[in-house]
Amino acid sequence: MALFRNILPKRSSINTFINAIWHRQMSGDNPIQCKVAVITGGAIGIGVACAKSLLENGARGVMLGDIREKEGKELAAELNKTYGKDKALFMKCDVTKKDEFENLFKCTYQRFPTMDIVINNAGLLQDKYWPLELAVNVNGLVQGTLFGFHYMGKHGKHEKGRGGVIVNMASIYGLQQAFACPVYNGTKGFVIRFSNAMSHEYYENLTGVKVLTMCPGVTDTNMIDESSTYALEGFGDLGKLVSEGLANLPPQPASACGDCLIKMLCNGENGGIWVIEESECYKVRLPDRQTLRVCD
Repeated sequence: MALFRNILPKRSSINTFINAIWHRQMSGDNPIQCKVAVITGGAIGIGVACAKSLLENGARGVMLGDIREKEGKELAAELNKTYGKDKALFMKCDVTKKDEFENLFKCTYQRFPTMDIVINNAGLLQDKYWPLELAVNVNGLVQGTLFGFHYMGKHGKHEKGRGGVIVNMASIYGLQQAFACPVYNGTKGFVIRFSNAMSHEYYENLTGVKVLTMCPGVTDTNMIDESSTYALEGFGDLGKLVSEGLANLPPQPASACGDCLIKMLCNGENGGIWVIEESECYKVRLPDRQTLRVCD
């Protein structure tokens, strides 16, 4: 992680800058006010935190997609009780099934007047079942990103498209080696590079859609709790090593990711890559390949 941190100013300076932007924009033009968000993996953990933060900051509504039907329906009822009738809707959605996934976007436009934010949050830390892990973490995220462009983009398939923001969920493990969960490590590195590519000005100019990346540190979710159970098989006790590696990193509540989401949206810079670690939210940038050259 040193490579990424050393090219940035001190964290305190970054946080001061981010907070200044946040307070200025929240007191004036609120980029969340009256907006509608689609959130995959929206029934638990970070998805819940993102939904709550958006509604607390004036969002018109959230469409929650997840395979966990019971938890999703209960959450939608809770959010509607807290924030107002019809603020939250839930649809059972498997991001590995294209038609089912696309229906989440179609139904969002049927129930809300607009679609402004897509958060591709569905993910697995299950190297034991790596084909499924790739299907969710890579294929599902790519599909969700493309749906986001097509349904929100000014160029897209829906007449209501006027631009928007896509937030793709990576991990600090996408910025460092994580040998005990190599498939997960690779998928999160992919998310960062894919999102960076899709944030190019070519796509923004054509569609009006921006792409941001969130890289949470160890967050209190069921993914962390279950990590040792789903380690890659055939390489000794990797499950124990996964658990130990995660335990050696500082934990944070899921709400820290919800708070950082608001700062990301208020900052508004296309292509931003944001780390949330120990409940601290800061930006990083990818190094130019020429700075990585090693001289013999």
